[in-house]
Amino acid sequence: MSISISGTLRVIQRTGRFGNFCVGMLDTEIGSFRIKNPVLDEFDEGSYEGVFLITKIQLAVNYTDGSCHQDLAAQLDWEALRIMNQSEQVEESETLETAAMIEKVVSETPTEPEPKTPTPSDDNLISDMKALQALLDSGADEIKLDNTLEDRSKFRELLNVIRDSKAYRFDPNGQKWVRIETPE
Repeated sequence: MSISISGTLRVIQRTGRFGNFCVGMLDTEIGSFRIKNPVLDEFDEGSYEGVFLITKIQLAVNYTDGSCHQDLAAQLDWEALRIMNQSEQVEESETLETAAMIEKVVSETPTEPEPKTPTPSDDNLISDMKALQALLDSGADEIKLDNTLEDRSKFRELLNVIRDSKAYRFDPNGQKWVRIETPE
């Protein structure tokens, strides 16, 4: 069983005898948890806010210099965390490009707005391939997957279909996939 909870992940870079590595602290409304996983090495040092899927909570005990330290450790859905990091990197690299596109759009004369496509609400999370394909075919502005699916292989399959379409980018703050505006 897993739980989704909003919080802040603080990524801290440490130096060990084998080189640099990253650890994290997840601060939530129910407590703080120590996070250790190689996926954190893909993150830059700093704080990341979002909704995190905790898959396991356990007591972590460390013995150093004759003393015992205990704290809570959590394991997260690392695939969702990896996607969050990738979208953060994409957003940073596209900032200058986006500023130029905004300037170009502002200088152009406005045209008639296109009809708004339906977007899923929090009550209408996508959990099957048929519903996802319908939203992809209609060109929905955003798609929100049900990250509480028990069948994780099905969830990964839905993720891969969205990624392969290359028409959406992940928005970690809203925990949704947002359509990428293509310049004409």
